[in-house]
Amino acid sequence: MTSQELVKEEFLKKENCESFTNSFSKASPFPHLIIDNFFDEKYMQTLAKDLLEEEYYLEDHDLYQFMRTADLKYSKNESIANFYSYLQSNKFISHIENITKLPLSREQMDLHSLLLSDTNYLLCHDDKVEGRAIAFIIYLSKEWDPKDGGILQLFSSENEEPKEVVKEIFPLFNRFVFFKVTDTSFHQVSEVLKDKGRLSLSGWFYHE
Repeated sequence: MTSQELVKEEFLKKENCESFTNSFSKASPFPHLIIDNFFDEKYMQTLAKDLLEEEYYLEDHDLYQFMRTADLKYSKNESIANFYSYLQSNKFISHIENITKLPLSREQMDLHSLLLSDTNYLLCHDDKVEGRAIAFIIYLSKEWDPKDGGILQLFSSENEEPKEVVKEIFPLFNRFVFFKVTDTSFHQVSEVLKDKGRLSLSGWFYHE
């Protein structure tokens, strides 16, 4: 499969890009966008299977607890390496720039796989680290139920402090979510309440 086929052509059309830009800029509580079935489904099924063969290590801190891979730019797996290259390609980053109206680096990108299982969590934070422009998540678990937890929750803010959860985003397979990193991009992942793993790709694009 060529890189041009990784994203469904309909999503690259000018009229859809304009609609995405409008939705992103007007989204509350901070600029974000949710696109379902953005990537080729068969490729993402293969990618999910291959990711589970990667080595994961435990991240266990006050703010979060989950299993994570090293940065996937070091992966030797073909489907993972190809997907990483596509996300960092000028074609893809230009598409994200057209939506967000932010100039993004072609040289720097982070990409990890996260695996959350029973009692794992990610508490409220803003992702604000120097240089980060856009945070993104690609969900890769099938047969996930709302009662399983692991929901992305977005917070409103007051005086640059998190106030309350005002939006919840379900981890639907092949759902692509990204948001602008700001001083008030407060979000968290609710506690996972089931042994089966909640698999995702997570990363950041950086300012140019």
